[in-house]
Amino acid sequence: MGIALDLLKNAALWSAFASWGAAQLLKGVLHGFLHGFSSKAFFTSGGMPSGHAATFTGLAMAVGLMNGFGSASFALALFLDIVVIYDASGVRYVTGLQSAALNRLRSREIAEGKEKPLPEKMGHTPKELVAGIFVGGVIGFLISHFIFGYSG
Repeated sequence: MGIALDLLKNAALWSAFASWGAAQLLKGVLHGFLHGFSSKAFFTSGGMPSGHAATFTGLAMAVGLMNGFGSASFALALFLDIVVIYDASGVRYVTGLQSAALNRLRSREIAEGKEKPLPEKMGHTPKELVAGIFVGGVIGFLISHFIFGYSG
């Protein structure tokens, strides 16, 4: 029972989770307005805003408010956030471009049903990352400050 209660009182956990949820909800709604409704849009990686950037920025914001922005735990959360954002903008973005190229090369096999297309939207553009950082920062602040009472 103690672990469950600790999880319920963990502002960092809830900030990260709520930031991810808000980003995915926004992603699904934006996809619906621009391309038509698809339940898959709420759970995909890639797209606007970045759920990865939102999640880890929300986590870093909460850790900063909980332990202070000069704490070692905030430094760890911040650099984890930076690594995730770098990965989403670099490695995962390029992997998506490569998948698109491979799908074009394999278009006949895909059309004939012999192959499944590779997922093309894996990483993020700078705009998608900035939007995710904004969502995570705001949600992380709101959850940590107004619900849990942390002020840094």
